[in-house]
Amino acid sequence: MEIFEIKGPNELKGEIEVRGSKNAATPILAATLLTDKPCVIKNLPLIEDVFRMIELIKGLGADVDWAGKRALRIQAKNINPDGLDPDLVNKLRSSILFLGPLLSRFKKVSMPQPGGCVIGARPINAHIEAMKEIGAVVEE
Repeated sequence: MEIFEIKGPNELKGEIEVRGSKNAATPILAATLLTDKPCVIKNLPLIEDVFRMIELIKGLGADVDWAGKRALRIQAKNINPDGLDPDLVNKLRSSILFLGPLLSRFKKVSMPQPGGCVIGARPINAHIEAMKEIGAVVEE
């Protein structure tokens, strides 16, 4: 498996421009949990999956404020990794994207089974295998 390893005392920071699609927005929203610093995400699509991701982030205890029509400011400073609402997780397949950031920050996470619309088989085993590859012990 190829990896990128970043070493050094320098903090990574900056801006990138990403198109406003669901498949870009949901992982970016989940990635805001990796830091306790404020994150501003612009050009968010105003769709149900994005709103559900935002509700899950709020449920974890992050400060979330709209900073414009399609811009959101998130600060996940004092989040509780046990705050994922199982009913909401069960309605959103992309909720699995919280697994990595929460595990990274808290070294342990209990995640309800992700759900979502029934459009065919969409296994989450790739996420589980990735966690195992970095040394996580997974109990199902």
